[in-house]
Amino acid sequence: MDDEVNKALDKYFGFNNFRPGQEKVVRDILNSQDICVIMPTGAGKSLCYQLPALIKPGYSIVISPLISLMKDQVDALLAKGIPAAFINSTLMPSERIEVEKRLKNKELKLLYIAPERFRSEAFKRFVKEFPPEMLIIDEAHCISQWGHDFRPDYAKIGHFVEWMNVKQVTAFTATATNLVREDIKEVLKRPEMDLFVTGFKRDNLKFRVIECYSKAYRDTTLNNLLSEKMPTIIYASSRKAVDEIGERFNCLRYHAGLPDQDRRDVQELFMSMKSPVIVATNAFGMGIDRADIRRVIHYNIPGSLESYYQEAGRAGRDNKPAECILLYRKYDQNIHEFFIEMSHPPEAMIRATWHMVASLSKTHGAFLEMTLDELSQLVPGSKGDMQISTALKVLERESLLQRGNRDSNKGTLRLKGGTLDPLMLYPPESQRGIFIKRMVDYFGTEKLLEGIEVHPHNLTVVTGLKTDQIQKVISFLKKDVFDWDRPFTGRGVHIPDPELRLPKLDLKEMKKHESLERGRLMDMINYADTEKCRQVFMLEYFGEAANGWTCGICDSCRGVHKKKKKKKESPEKKSSMAGDDLYERLRALREEIATKKHRKLFHIFHNSVLEGMAEKKPLTFAEALRIKGIGTGSKEKIKPFLAEIKKWRSETTKN
Repeated sequence: MDDEVNKALDKYFGFNNFRPGQEKVVRDILNSQDICVIMPTGAGKSLCYQLPALIKPGYSIVISPLISLMKDQVDALLAKGIPAAFINSTLMPSERIEVEKRLKNKELKLLYIAPERFRSEAFKRFVKEFPPEMLIIDEAHCISQWGHDFRPDYAKIGHFVEWMNVKQVTAFTATATNLVREDIKEVLKRPEMDLFVTGFKRDNLKFRVIECYSKAYRDTTLNNLLSEKMPTIIYASSRKAVDEIGERFNCLRYHAGLPDQDRRDVQELFMSMKSPVIVATNAFGMGIDRADIRRVIHYNIPGSLESYYQEAGRAGRDNKPAECILLYRKYDQNIHEFFIEMSHPPEAMIRATWHMVASLSKTHGAFLEMTLDELSQLVPGSKGDMQISTALKVLERESLLQRGNRDSNKGTLRLKGGTLDPLMLYPPESQRGIFIKRMVDYFGTEKLLEGIEVHPHNLTVVTGLKTDQIQKVISFLKKDVFDWDRPFTGRGVHIPDPELRLPKLDLKEMKKHESLERGRLMDMINYADTEKCRQVFMLEYFGEAANGWTCGICDSCRGVHKKKKKKKESPEKKSSMAGDDLYERLRALREEIATKKHRKLFHIFHNSVLEGMAEKKPLTFAEALRIKGIGTGSKEKIKPFLAEIKKWRSETTKN
């Protein structure tokens, strides 16, 4: 066995030695043990399941969270000559059948799928007939409702494991607390699953926290850091922040709100440039395989240490020195508290959401294609799309509806009627000519005239053109050859039976989850404030014993981070607008609200924000957003102030 493992390691991956922790995991898997592996980003988790899957007989199923990620992983395996494939919603029926045929003929060793694939009865029947040797769950923290990235379809994997009586189950994640680990084992119906935790010590990473007492100071600090050129990721908490920072510091931008092709272009630039700087939300990183990232900067404090360590851990994967810097401003805590509140809506909001989607499905059909923002505008009392998203998750957990996958949305392509033969319009060797001919050859003119529902990826398979080429070709051909209805950009909602009455909801678990989220946030705050070795703090959080070890290079170990007397961000310093009638009315209103809610004055609004309101006198939330210090999370908080301004304006006009 020893010789076989080492030969396979060299044959498939070109390595002579394992990284720390890898060999034990590989051998345990080869000994048919169920195992849950917690191994941080960059420690080589993928090899730990890919190598034994190649050595074991038959094939193994890998459950992966993102279609784009599984495609990248399969492409990388194929480049190494490893027989792998994926089945997901981007494949056409003929392509899926071809993959299944290869599985039947024992031509594949690794099959990647998304957890949503288990919704397909046809797929489950196929797997029942041709069972895998092993089920591998990547990003396994998504299984647990106590994890930082819970996904309902991941939670259903345990039912498949039990129904199939799967031979062997292995689970892998970069971050999981004790509570999450136990939940993973329980959900997977494998209580005796072994646990392997390793690799949280990163000797090459220098962790540092820079406390920033204002946004201006934080921007100055970031500017100073970026003066030294090196491959850098800056993580920000929102798309709006990403766009602002990207524009201010002239760096690459990446978030989920960008078009697919733009995201791919940005990712390729980041991978190819010598010293790229990219600012991104946490949508960037999964599947990014650049080992020489020298610096990861968090512009905003993340909501949990799990998120922080996973993102910061993308630095220095080549084991050379790298920095992980947190620009810490206590004000960011308020943003997270708002997110937590919006992510745990009251029962009345969940019921209102159900009544609205059930009503809409009666008139619009069982499958609704409406964005969260559109639904939010319709549901009475909604405070935003985040509340609606959580309400839909609860309803999905109650099996009242199913949410679609954004990556599987299809557009409609239709050949325009007319007497001209489309094949005669453009030179056959041009991209437009190639596209038209191959579409006609594959689908037939009659079917194209009726219109076909197709995923953009299918068009790359049919035509042989790249995605960006197809977008340009379709854009041009819309003039005289094709009509193209773009795919829905959100997640559709399927309501099997809109007549069902909403049962009594037990929200105890959600309330427990809210408390857990608040606890996670406090752990993150405590990390920022600690004088203990940064890495020791995180090791203990993730359940790995430090045994007297310290990193020796973080700001705490070097004595740089010591508790200082904090500068006061007092809202009660003398304002330049003191005595102004509107300003004083707004100040009195703030004091009244703070007293009722038992909050500090600056938790409501700082003086500078009141000054901005008194100066610009906004009447709508959109107008208020132009005032420095007011963000999208202030929508409810600012309502009484807008009402007071409106009242003041009315009185002033009368006088």
